[in-house]
Amino acid sequence: MRFILQMILLVARIGGCAFLEHPAFPVWALHRRPSSIWSTWVVRLLRRLACTEILTLDQCIYGCPARKPTTLLLVRMAGMVEAAQALGRSGRCPHPSGWHQALAGRNEHGEFHTAVAKIYPPALNAALAQSVANFVLSYVSTGQRVEPLSEDLLLLQSYDFVERTKVQPDHYR
Repeated sequence: MRFILQMILLVARIGGCAFLEHPAFPVWALHRRPSSIWSTWVVRLLRRLACTEILTLDQCIYGCPARKPTTLLLVRMAGMVEAAQALGRSGRCPHPSGWHQALAGRNEHGEFHTAVAKIYPPALNAALAQSVANFVLSYVSTGQRVEPLSEDLLLLQSYDFVERTKVQPDHYR
């Protein structure tokens, strides 16, 4: 967590765009003071930056069979908030009670029901990609330059892609 938060701060400092996703803060358990990335000191400071926005949505608005409340910290991803809030009930679930697949237990093959929520729905991937593309297009048109990545960060670049339908195997049976 510390590494990704440091990278988010670096991206914010050099003028880039990024997002951080994590399950939404469980407001229903507020009185128990639950552990959540959204209540950490570092994230609360990052939220104050002028280049960041916070978006809480239910992934079912993008086609996930489960509700899956999710919060995103967005760095220079203008339009993502408006796009998500145009769906459902301002980005939240519009479905009737009982519509969603439960994310508890196992199916008849012994696989966890949570497997359907391991990857983002394709429509959410598309919305995030469009927001990044919008940033890149606006960035290129301004002619701004960002300092190049240091050698140690170049090692972290990855070009490994898998097809859209591939889901990580569930190793926790």
